[in-house]
Amino acid sequence: MKRLLHSLMLHHKLAIVFLISCLLYGGWQWTVVYEHRGSTQPGTCAVGQQSFDTDDGITYRCTAANTWTQLAASAHSGVMTRNAAQSIAHNTEVQVLLDTVTFDVGGITEVGNNRFTIVRTGKYLVHASWATSSLNHTAIAAAYIAVDGTIVRELQHGGNSASTGTVEFGVTELLSLTAGAFVTMEVFQNDGSPMNTITSAKNRPSLFVVEIR
Repeated sequence: MKRLLHSLMLHHKLAIVFLISCLLYGGWQWTVVYEHRGSTQPGTCAVGQQSFDTDDGITYRCTAANTWTQLAASAHSGVMTRNAAQSIAHNTEVQVLLDTVTFDVGGITEVGNNRFTIVRTGKYLVHASWATSSLNHTAIAAAYIAVDGTIVRELQHGGNSASTGTVEFGVTELLSLTAGAFVTMEVFQNDGSPMNTITSAKNRPSLFVVEIR
């Protein structure tokens, strides 16, 4: 059996109506998809209609008269980096001013605030990394993950006599995060003077957040 599909999108207030024409047993099929913001779906529906929450990226299907059932939603995820050099003061914990969004699924990046804001409560894998061009053997450097301004995970690295080239630091943690929480990254070094972050693609500061559920 062959099906010929065409779609036509029509707007009426908050409703988006998709007309799907199917050559199926000689008949036509219609699917109505409503667009809304927030978890409140339209009050009435017919079986087969769908509703899409533009805030959370969740799709609902009408499985019985006036009854909406949530379908699987896309996992929220994103990556932000610091592409321009940032000076990291000596012996001070410094928040990395993330200036570039690599990608964002679910609207969780806030490049203007240098952070991720969690939209949906759940489990999230978080990783922060940065690098220095060198590190004195008596110095240490660290990467931190912070939630709502409080450091929740850190990784420190001590220099050694061979630490004259690029030295990378990364920290990963699985966190239970609630909607509205914000995630940032901080770094530290005590090499004796301010130090710029590296701008090359493979070594620049990076923070990623991935929803695990």
